Amino acid sequence: MPEEDLYGNTKAQLLARIDVAMGGRVGEEIMHGKEQVTDGASGDFQSATRIATMMVKKLGMSEKVGQRVHNDPAMDGGNSFIQVNDLSPEMQHIIDLEINRILAESYARATEILKSHHKEHLLLSEALMKYETLDKDEIKAVIEGKSLKRNAPEKKKK
Repeated sequence: MPEEDLYGNTKAQLLARIDVAMGGRVGEEIMHGKEQVTDGASGDFQSATRIATMMVKKLGMSEKVGQRVHNDPAMDGGNSFIQVNDLSPEMQHIIDLEINRILAESYARATEILKSHHKEHLLLSEALMKYETLDKDEIKAVIEGKSLKRNAPEKKKK
Protein backbone atom coordinates (compact mmCIF):
# COMPACT_ATOMS: atom_id res chain seq x y z
CA MET A 1 0.00 0.00 0.00
CA PRO A 2 1.54 3.34 -1.02
CA GLU A 3 2.29 5.84 1.72
CA GLU A 4 -0.17 8.30 0.17
CA ASP A 5 -3.02 5.85 0.84
CA LEU A 6 -2.47 6.20 4.58
CA TYR A 7 -3.49 9.85 4.65
CA GLY A 8 -7.13 10.79 5.13
CA ASN A 9 -7.87 7.68 7.19
CA THR A 10 -8.94 7.68 10.81
CA LYS A 11 -6.85 5.98 13.47
CA ALA A 12 -9.53 3.29 13.72
CA GLN A 13 -9.32 2.65 9.96
CA LEU A 14 -5.53 2.35 10.06
CA LEU A 15 -5.69 -0.03 13.02
CA ALA A 16 -8.27 -2.11 11.13
CA ARG A 17 -5.89 -2.33 8.16
CA ILE A 18 -3.17 -3.60 10.47
CA ASP A 19 -5.60 -6.14 11.96
CA VAL A 20 -6.44 -7.43 8.48
CA ALA A 21 -2.75 -7.72 7.65
CA MET A 22 -2.18 -9.75 10.82
CA GLY A 23 -5.11 -12.04 10.03
CA GLY A 24 -3.23 -14.17 7.51
CA ARG A 25 -0.53 -15.26 9.95
CA VAL A 26 -2.98 -15.69 12.79
CA GLY A 27 -5.17 -17.81 10.54
CA GLU A 28 -2.24 -20.05 9.63
CA GLU A 29 -1.33 -20.46 13.29
CA ILE A 30 -4.89 -21.38 14.25
CA MET A 31 -5.35 -23.81 11.36
CA HIS A 32 -1.90 -25.43 11.26
CA GLY A 33 -0.10 -24.56 14.52
CA LYS A 34 2.71 -22.08 15.19
CA GLU A 35 5.39 -24.52 14.03
CA GLN A 36 3.75 -24.94 10.61
CA VAL A 37 3.37 -21.29 9.56
CA THR A 38 4.75 -20.27 6.19
CA ASP A 39 6.48 -17.18 4.89
CA GLY A 40 3.22 -16.14 3.24
CA ALA A 41 2.56 -13.36 5.74
CA SER A 42 5.84 -11.51 5.15
CA GLY A 43 4.24 -8.93 2.85
CA ASP A 44 1.39 -8.46 5.33
CA PHE A 45 3.90 -7.90 8.13
CA GLN A 46 5.72 -5.30 6.02
CA SER A 47 2.46 -3.50 5.35
CA ALA A 48 1.41 -3.64 9.01
CA THR A 49 4.80 -2.37 10.16
CA ARG A 50 4.75 0.47 7.62
CA ILE A 51 1.29 1.59 8.78
CA ALA A 52 2.22 1.40 12.48
CA THR A 53 5.44 3.31 11.81
CA MET A 54 3.57 6.04 9.93
CA MET A 55 1.03 6.30 12.74
CA VAL A 56 3.74 6.80 15.35
CA LYS A 57 6.35 8.81 13.42
CA LYS A 58 4.34 10.94 11.01
CA LEU A 59 0.64 11.03 11.90
CA GLY A 60 0.75 11.90 15.61
CA MET A 61 -1.28 8.83 16.58
CA SER A 62 0.77 7.84 19.62
CA GLU A 63 0.22 9.61 22.92
CA LYS A 64 3.68 8.64 24.17
CA VAL A 65 5.46 10.03 21.11
CA GLY A 66 3.21 13.03 20.58
CA GLN A 67 2.43 15.16 17.57
CA ARG A 68 5.95 15.80 16.35
CA VAL A 69 6.93 14.31 13.00
CA HIS A 70 9.98 12.08 13.22
CA ASN A 71 11.61 11.70 9.82
CA ASP A 72 14.13 9.03 8.98
CA PRO A 73 17.49 10.47 7.91
CA ALA A 74 17.44 8.27 4.81
CA MET A 75 14.12 9.79 3.79
CA ASP A 76 15.35 13.35 3.18
CA GLY A 77 15.16 12.87 -0.56
CA GLY A 78 18.92 12.53 -0.85
CA ASN A 79 19.41 16.27 -0.32
CA SER A 80 22.05 16.06 2.38
CA PHE A 81 25.54 14.69 2.22
CA ILE A 82 25.61 13.90 5.93
CA GLN A 83 22.79 12.02 7.55
CA VAL A 84 22.02 13.20 11.05
CA ASN A 85 19.59 11.48 13.37
CA ASP A 86 18.06 14.18 15.54
CA LEU A 87 16.33 11.66 17.82
CA SER A 88 17.75 10.84 21.20
CA PRO A 89 18.30 7.17 21.99
CA GLU A 90 15.46 7.46 24.52
CA MET A 91 13.01 8.76 21.88
CA GLN A 92 14.12 6.09 19.41
CA HIS A 93 13.37 3.50 22.09
CA ILE A 94 9.92 4.99 22.82
CA ILE A 95 9.08 5.03 19.10
CA ASP A 96 10.17 1.42 18.76
CA LEU A 97 8.09 0.39 21.79
CA GLU A 98 5.03 2.18 20.43
CA ILE A 99 5.31 0.56 17.00
CA ASN A 100 5.71 -2.84 18.66
CA ARG A 101 2.74 -2.14 20.97
CA ILE A 102 0.46 -1.27 18.04
CA LEU A 103 1.51 -4.44 16.19
CA ALA A 104 1.14 -6.68 19.27
CA GLU A 105 -2.31 -5.28 20.09
CA SER A 106 -3.38 -5.79 16.48
CA TYR A 107 -2.11 -9.37 16.51
CA ALA A 108 -4.12 -10.00 19.70
CA ARG A 109 -7.27 -8.48 18.14
CA ALA A 110 -6.87 -10.59 15.00
CA THR A 111 -6.40 -13.70 17.13
CA GLU A 112 -9.52 -12.97 19.17
CA ILE A 113 -11.61 -12.27 16.06
CA LEU A 114 -10.54 -15.45 14.29
CA LYS A 115 -10.95 -17.62 17.39
CA SER A 116 -14.41 -16.21 18.12
CA HIS A 117 -15.43 -16.84 14.50
CA HIS A 118 -13.78 -20.24 14.13
CA LYS A 119 -16.69 -21.79 12.23
CA GLU A 120 -16.74 -19.00 9.64
CA HIS A 121 -12.95 -19.07 9.41
CA LEU A 122 -13.01 -22.80 8.69
CA LEU A 123 -15.74 -22.40 6.05
CA LEU A 124 -13.82 -19.61 4.31
CA SER A 125 -10.57 -21.55 4.47
CA GLU A 126 -12.18 -24.58 2.84
CA ALA A 127 -13.83 -22.42 0.15
CA LEU A 128 -10.55 -20.66 -0.64
CA MET A 129 -8.74 -23.98 -0.93
CA LYS A 130 -11.40 -25.11 -3.40
CA TYR A 131 -12.04 -21.90 -5.39
CA GLU A 132 -8.78 -19.95 -4.81
CA THR A 133 -10.58 -16.56 -4.83
CA LEU A 134 -13.90 -15.31 -3.51
CA ASP A 135 -15.74 -12.06 -4.14
CA LYS A 136 -17.79 -10.20 -1.53
CA ASP A 137 -21.06 -11.98 -2.33
CA GLU A 138 -19.38 -15.38 -2.32
CA ILE A 139 -17.79 -14.69 1.07
CA LYS A 140 -21.21 -13.80 2.44
CA ALA A 141 -22.72 -16.99 0.98
CA VAL A 142 -19.95 -19.18 2.40
CA ILE A 143 -20.31 -17.67 5.87
CA GLU A 144 -24.07 -18.28 5.69
CA GLY A 145 -23.37 -21.93 4.83
CA LYS A 146 -24.69 -21.68 1.26
CA SER A 147 -23.05 -23.43 -1.67
CA LEU A 148 -21.50 -21.37 -4.43
CA LYS A 149 -22.96 -21.36 -7.91
CA ARG A 150 -19.70 -21.92 -9.78
CA ASN A 151 -17.27 -24.71 -10.40
CA ALA A 152 -13.90 -24.93 -8.78
CA PRO A 153 -11.02 -24.18 -11.16
CA GLU A 154 -9.27 -27.17 -12.68
CA LYS A 155 -6.00 -28.05 -11.00
CA LYS A 156 -2.96 -27.84 -13.27
CA LYS A 157 -1.14 -31.10 -13.75
CA LYS A 158 2.57 -31.09 -13.03
